[in-house]
Amino acid sequence: MKKRIALMAAAGMAALALSSCSHSSSAAVTVYIVDTEALYVDALKACQKDYPKISLTVATFESYDKLNSKLNTDMRSGEGPDLLLYNSLYSGIDPMKLAENGTFLPLDSHTRSLEQTVLLESGVYDETQYFLPLSWNILQGYSTERFMTEQGYDQTDLYTALVRESERLAEDGGIAPCTLQFFRTDALNFMLETAGVDLFEGDRVRADKTEVQEVAGFVKMFYDNMDKIGSIAKRYNNDLAGAASHFSFLLENFSFMNNLRYYQSVYPNLLGETMVFMPFDHLTDEGMTAQIIQYGAINANTKQEDAAWKVLKYLYDYPSTMLFAKYDIEAACYAPVNPDSFDSCLHELTTFEGQGPGKKTDRLSEENAEVLWQISAGITRAVIPNPAVGAIVQDCMKPYLTGAVDFDGCYDALIEKLELYLAK
Repeated sequence: MKKRIALMAAAGMAALALSSCSHSSSAAVTVYIVDTEALYVDALKACQKDYPKISLTVATFESYDKLNSKLNTDMRSGEGPDLLLYNSLYSGIDPMKLAENGTFLPLDSHTRSLEQTVLLESGVYDETQYFLPLSWNILQGYSTERFMTEQGYDQTDLYTALVRESERLAEDGGIAPCTLQFFRTDALNFMLETAGVDLFEGDRVRADKTEVQEVAGFVKMFYDNMDKIGSIAKRYNNDLAGAASHFSFLLENFSFMNNLRYYQSVYPNLLGETMVFMPFDHLTDEGMTAQIIQYGAINANTKQEDAAWKVLKYLYDYPSTMLFAKYDIEAACYAPVNPDSFDSCLHELTTFEGQGPGKKTDRLSEENAEVLWQISAGITRAVIPNPAVGAIVQDCMKPYLTGAVDFDGCYDALIEKLELYLAK
């Protein structure tokens, strides 16, 4: 593993403007970014130093709402930045429609030089690479070895364990099957992605009714337990040990690399228990789905394609870091798509202690480092979440999830809305 450690940029910058006026022949590249994307703000600073012949202007925004407002105005006038950076958890854009309508430059000629992976393929639409994925994450569960042994649950099958645990606790008001620490509002679409269920195949709706019903039934389990989950979470809001004792599983999509080091120490230190870590596998076949978090694209109207690619490739190559606190959302970094940077993060996790609740967490064990490496090698599918599709899925299926309408009626409405979406 390469020994590279990145220094995080200070959070909360209002704006950053970098230029290289001393180079009259420099290529001018403009980037829009939200200032909470600290790693990439830092990377853009470093890029300017390493590429002095690129006149780099970086406009930062307080929120994605403000960035999108400015971006929409600029793009309608045929302008806008040369380079666009997105975060799938917050940016709210529709990557599929933007790829279809010619907003972005095809990147195939540039990405051929990169190591071809499933993660990289997630940026392909209609056989063309429009997006360069930069980071990724997975849904993960945590519990104790003693609990898993007592209940006879298979730690390689989190799906079945959660279903069985929900059934076991149906009459128990003091313990909930799991927490729901998600940064997604489209719970069903999130689980469809995670379970490996595709809603589209090319330019047609593919949504297999049996697969969708299985996943929807699973998500309904969360809704059926929502009051209990909310009550327990509120009661133990500032008591991690108490919360972990009253939830059978901690189910999260925080940064899984940093998370594993954190809970590796927290479970023994606060609960006196050995931790069990459970990535969420596919329901439809063997493998695991990665959720792309940060990704970039180049404006089709750019006049500086090569320079814009150099900057985007610099972000792809820039070493990530796991030196942040678990709940420091603005500083959180996710698993880098670049294999070399992923190796660097593994080295960092096994070399340095982490920030924990009250005291430092231990360095990641070699055994758990191997687990992380196996996960990166075991990803069989990766997706860039589409919030527009997620909103359709959630809107159509929520009556079923809340028990107001049967599945068939909601499914038929979903297919109709998805077909209208594709037709637009």
